[in-house]
Amino acid sequence: MTNVASLQLPLLPLKNVVLSPHMIVPLYVGRERSMDALEAAMGNGKKIFLCTQRRADCEDPGEEDIYRVGVLGDVVQLLRLPDNTVKVLIEGSSRAVIERFLQTEPHLRVEVARLEEDFQSSAEVEALMRGVVDLFDRYVELDKKVPPEVNLTVRGIDDPGRLADIVASNLNIGVTDKQDVLETFQMNARLEKLSAVLQREVEILDMDRSIRQRVRQQIDRRQKEFYLKEQIRVIQEELGGEEAHLTELDELREKVKALELTEAVQDRLLKDVDRLERMPPGSPEISVLHNYLDLVVALPWHERTDDVTDLRVAEKVLDEDHHGLQKIKERILEFLAVRQLTKSPKGPILCFVGPPGVGKTSLG
Repeated sequence: MTNVASLQLPLLPLKNVVLSPHMIVPLYVGRERSMDALEAAMGNGKKIFLCTQRRADCEDPGEEDIYRVGVLGDVVQLLRLPDNTVKVLIEGSSRAVIERFLQTEPHLRVEVARLEEDFQSSAEVEALMRGVVDLFDRYVELDKKVPPEVNLTVRGIDDPGRLADIVASNLNIGVTDKQDVLETFQMNARLEKLSAVLQREVEILDMDRSIRQRVRQQIDRRQKEFYLKEQIRVIQEELGGEEAHLTELDELREKVKALELTEAVQDRLLKDVDRLERMPPGSPEISVLHNYLDLVVALPWHERTDDVTDLRVAEKVLDEDHHGLQKIKERILEFLAVRQLTKSPKGPILCFVGPPGVGKTSLG
């Protein structure tokens, strides 16, 4: 990068915009000093120097509020708008650095040194250019805001400086990153810096796409479930009795949740309620599953009672409630006695066999 003769030009400070060489951008200008700078440029061969402000909220920038490296520009078109602002089309030509400020009123005027790029073609530069082009391909594929034709333009550029400037100007990155690329004069370093920025942006866009896909899949699944449930609801309404059925199922869900069971048991019961809801009307399994859920909900999950282990009391109750059945009574008392001695909940299970009405259930 070599310095050419100094130029004295009006300065147009830019907010949140970094103009790159070889780029044409439209700008809307409303500040008095900026519009006066454009007037001066129109009377001076349409030449102007553009530089970015360090802080966008500064309405009256001074020497310390402006970066030192900017771009020489040519005013292509200037249009005055009804709201007393100006729309101007400017084409950047080359980098330049501010040597000194000449005036601040009625507009900023500076002396700048134009920088001419000189580099020697090498295998390293070629490799860096190919890397930038490949990364920019991936960036354009991920970021739909960049027109695809820009990618075709980039692939047809042989000049590394022009390539870096056009790629940087089309990236959706911050002012600091763009200014950093603009201020990097050494060609290899500029291409390396641009590659690092592109790699970071591609990784961010890849992650963003992955997150969006996961969210979309979740939304699609929920929408599908909602759609299918609505279809079932409409069909069942046509068949009749659906409102009462849904109300009953909702009450059943509330009863399950009110039991305050362990998470695994509650999830299992709620899944059974959902399965009951999905069953078509008239299915023989509906009554079986419904009775099962009613029984489970009616069980005294959190109630405890003390066992009566006194054998004399047990014998008295058996004799009062049942006549005869002496062998059965003796076997029950024997079972209770062994249970009392072992103090263990485990043991044999008594099974009563006999015709209906002989007392099997009441004995148990």
